[in-house]
Amino acid sequence: MQAALLGGNMKRAIPSEREIQERAQYLARQRSLPIVGISAPAVDRPSLEPGNIKTGSSGRHIGRVLVWNLPTLRTCPGASDWCAKNCYNGDTSGEVDFNRPLWFANERHAREDPEGLGRLLLLQLADAAKSATPPVVAVRVHSSGDFFGDRYVAMWRDIADAVPQHLFWAYTRSWAIPGMLPALDELRQMPNFQLFASVDHTMGDPPDGWRVSRVRDPRTPGTDAEGPRPKVRQIACPEEYREGIDCAKCRFCLLPRIGDVIFNVH
Repeated sequence: MQAALLGGNMKRAIPSEREIQERAQYLARQRSLPIVGISAPAVDRPSLEPGNIKTGSSGRHIGRVLVWNLPTLRTCPGASDWCAKNCYNGDTSGEVDFNRPLWFANERHAREDPEGLGRLLLLQLADAAKSATPPVVAVRVHSSGDFFGDRYVAMWRDIADAVPQHLFWAYTRSWAIPGMLPALDELRQMPNFQLFASVDHTMGDPPDGWRVSRVRDPRTPGTDAEGPRPKVRQIACPEEYREGIDCAKCRFCLLPRIGDVIFNVH
């Protein structure tokens, strides 16, 4: 588990109890907002976003990093109660510049016309690759949000199939929805799409054969344990501890390696 890393200094502070309460209140409000159709006035054009501080923007083997987001919880059918209170995308401090209006526009198109959205995202990927050196684009799918339905999962499978030279990675709790497992299993079989079963200490065991991303909560006794897969290689996310490292430079989660990753609540 790289115990030395887990015992080191983290870049980001563990959120306080007050901050968690504020997150929970914000997330509950966001979850209850109605879904507006794509034909409504002033609906933004859906779009991939540039890589963020955690993902990085490029690396030696990756010319460009992009991120795709949806509103948190509204698109997260497998979210646990713990996740619904602690999700970092519920942060309202203003320290992180979340483009939430865009995320809602992305959701509208993803629900109403996933096939059309898939064609648009392929065009955006092609444009990004033109200015990338090397011409490899890595897409972090769902820095916010999750897979919410089979048509939407199929959209990402078709995208990954159309551009085998590009890389995709995601952490999903939708594995906890039995009806979604077949579609998600198909997606994780794509050679250029790394899909992790995301879990916290309140959830059951992930499916056999999946890579796992585990959230560690230092505030809760018992969550430092390795979990139900002690024989599987596990690493603590290096980006959370080391300056100058990000997903594009590390690439542990982007490549088809055997191993799980541990994140801290933040």
